[in-house]
Order: sequence, then C-alpha cells, then structure tokens
Amino acid sequence: MSWSWIAFFAVMGVLNLWVAFNFDTNTWVNFKLFGGLGLMALFVVAQALYLGRYVKDTKEAGAGDS
Repeated sequence: MSWSWIAFFAVMGVLNLWVAFNFDTNTWVNFKLFGGLGLMALFVVAQALYLGRYVKDTKEAGAGDS
C-alpha cells in the first residue's frame, strides 16, 4: 500500500508541474483545486475497493461470539 501512495503522489507531482508550466495560472489553480481533489478521491475509492476484498467479517472470523 505504501508504494501505491508513493507512486500516486509522484505522478501527481509530475502532473502538477506539467500543468503549471504548460498552461496559464487559472487553469493550474483549477487543476490544483478540482483535478487534484478529484484524482485523490478516485484513488482513495479504488484503494478502498481493493482493500475491501481482504476485510474479514467479524461473524465469519468468530470474533464476538459469547
């Protein structure tokens, strides 16, 4: 998981620099606000779906049986 976050932020950093140097300031600000936030949300949802396959239900694991 750590490597996927490292890769995500590295790609976001490169993408940020590309937008900053190839577009006007207003486009860059909109990318930082909406694009960065949107890509982060997509990444977090994708990781949650991926990790959801490995979460065990407490009833299946036998925890909480008294």
